[in-house]
Amino acid sequence: MESRRARASLCLLSVVFYVHTHCPHSVVAEEPNETFAESTVLDPGVLSVTDDLSPGTGAAPNTFLGVFDEGGFDPFENFIADDDDNSTLGNGEASGLNEIVINPDGSLRFIVTGNGDFFFDGDHSESGGYKAFVEVRDGGGSLIDEFSVNGTLQAGIADQHSFADNSWLGAEYNINLDNTVDGFTGGDVDFFTYTGLNPGSMFSAETSSVGTIDTLLGWYDDAGTLIAIDDDSGIGPLSKLEGTIPASGQLTLAVTGSGDDTFVGEHAQQEVYDLVLTLDGTVIPGDFDGDGDVDGFDLSHPTLGWESRYAIDLNGEDYLVWQEAFGTGSLAAIALPEPQMFSLILSLMAWGFAMRTKN
Repeated sequence: MESRRARASLCLLSVVFYVHTHCPHSVVAEEPNETFAESTVLDPGVLSVTDDLSPGTGAAPNTFLGVFDEGGFDPFENFIADDDDNSTLGNGEASGLNEIVINPDGSLRFIVTGNGDFFFDGDHSESGGYKAFVEVRDGGGSLIDEFSVNGTLQAGIADQHSFADNSWLGAEYNINLDNTVDGFTGGDVDFFTYTGLNPGSMFSAETSSVGTIDTLLGWYDDAGTLIAIDDDSGIGPLSKLEGTIPASGQLTLAVTGSGDDTFVGEHAQQEVYDLVLTLDGTVIPGDFDGDGDVDGFDLSHPTLGWESRYAIDLNGEDYLVWQEAFGTGSLAAIALPEPQMFSLILSLMAWGFAMRTKN
């Protein structure tokens, strides 16, 4: 019996050792990795990474706005209209309403509360500063009056605002909230750089979580420029991006919370997530800049194009591949080469013609 237990333990240890040493496809991220320069660089073969987001302080509240008639703020007796996320200001989670008719007594009344407080009784957990911008306009759209109101949302409280002026009679008003007046400090953004990838192959990157985190996913080029962004293309509130691996063979992605479109930590998300990269190995011939099509930019791209890489890792035969594949790919667009390229291209065309004649 003891021998059998010993053999079982040894087998289990062998399995654990094999998984640990031979399946290096998922790791836990190393901190700090809040900026492009501090990106967690993943070893070749690592396709999944685990990390967690932490919220910033002074987080922008997710507001909910309601307007009411001259009788008061009873949601059943005096309600006119409401809105969640349609403000022209803020981070996408601020509220706005337009073309609301001034009440018969010359008043306008509105409540600012937190998202989900549909009865305007303070049933929410949002907190943070906001600013309400009000415009009053006549029937022709000309501005009659404008003012702003500063406020601070507190969990469990709905803010009531009421104003009146006889000169507003017969007019309409717009309200747009800015929920980013407090700014953010310390919000977490996670950058990851996958390495050792096959240039030109297609990829899919997706966040996953067992919780309710609402992620935002960004794709950065090798110079640190944001080139693509996604919020909810994944499962539920999770994110997904697809594209082509660039010529460098590395891919930098960033994960932050929903609403933080500039990837500076302006979000209130806090939860563990995984970022998983899936590769299908498809390569588009002639797509030197790795953007999913074959066009003029594959010649003239300042770092990834054929011109900048000629005699380094590309040659005249690669140019002929580009020439034959020109116009293919899902995003193909025509872009003419730089003027200084024409003499070189003509020479290569002559070279290519000679090579084909010889063959």
